[in-house]
Amino acid sequence: MHGRPSSASFNWFLKVFGNTAAVPVWALCALTAALHGCGSSGALTSVPPAPMTPGAIITEAWAYEEGGRWEQVEGEWIHLPANEGAELLLWIEHAEELCR
Repeated sequence: MHGRPSSASFNWFLKVFGNTAAVPVWALCALTAALHGCGSSGALTSVPPAPMTPGAIITEAWAYEEGGRWEQVEGEWIHLPANEGAELLLWIEHAEELCR
């Protein structure tokens, strides 16, 4: 990895999913939808199922290079392949739109 991710959406995604690795990803998706106004049962039924993430791995730290130095971040992290992370982020955005 070269430098910190710069996308605001990706940083939000890491904050939500990065510190809660003990909880299954699908449960986090449901919680995310509920926290953004999808609390009613009618709204929840219109949200499609969360995409599967078979390539996810859980670690206790991750590292990246910044300015020629390696930085390490401790904690529990869920790492997703780029395509699975993108699909999950699009699903979250779609679920939020359905619940507005």
